[in-house]
Amino acid sequence: DLHPRVRRQRQMCIRDRAEEAAHGSVRLEEAAGKVSADYIYLYPPGIPMIVPGEIFTEPMIQIVRQCQEAGLDVEGLPETDTINIVKNARIDYN
Repeated sequence: DLHPRVRRQRQMCIRDRAEEAAHGSVRLEEAAGKVSADYIYLYPPGIPMIVPGEIFTEPMIQIVRQCQEAGLDVEGLPETDTINIVKNARIDYN
């Protein structure tokens, strides 16, 4: 199934802080446990799969790959195999 039911990703920091923080890039397969610095979404319709500040999980990485393999337009990746992450992310519950 292309879109298995997945719980919402854990938010590590608020979106604004994630967008303003120092960024780095990693291969998508290495992103598990890292904090997203960008939106990742399918277009259309443009609904985010991941928003800045959320932690990448293995299931989410698999869904992104499945969407790419199905020929869907996955936006928010600087290249098809990399993702922007927050460098030195720490838990922030504010």
